[in-house]
Amino acid sequence: MSGELPCGPADDGLDRPHWEGLREGRLLLQRCGRCRTWRWTPRLLCPGCRSFDVRWEDVEPRGRVFSWIRTHHPYLVELGPDAVPYTTVLVELPGAGGSRVLGRAAAGVDPARGFRIGEEVVGRIEDVPGAAWPLLRWAPVGTQQDVAA
Repeated sequence: MSGELPCGPADDGLDRPHWEGLREGRLLLQRCGRCRTWRWTPRLLCPGCRSFDVRWEDVEPRGRVFSWIRTHHPYLVELGPDAVPYTTVLVELPGAGGSRVLGRAAAGVDPARGFRIGEEVVGRIEDVPGAAWPLLRWAPVGTQQDVAA
């Protein structure tokens, strides 16, 4: 790896509680304290009721694959040529009102395997070499990587 993997809180700080939660081994997503609407990505204002009452709540890192893609070309120089291929997964979280979050396949998941739309997955929070923050990674339920979670 030729540098630090660019991940972590955005400059505006709106998502910092999410990243701090990952450091603590927890998946935290934003929820409106007034109308209880889940939201990801974080916002200052609830899109449902326009409230500024922002809460961060624990979410079970389990869901279903909404979409996925296998990348064969490193689009970030920090990834380096040995980091490909890798798989990115968009997961719908029933425990968070269907919010969808992105993550890569968990360590040990064969990139050639891919995922199936609707497949059940479990999230793991992993420390990644070259990353200043832990990352949320996904593994199919019932695989060895799921058991390691």
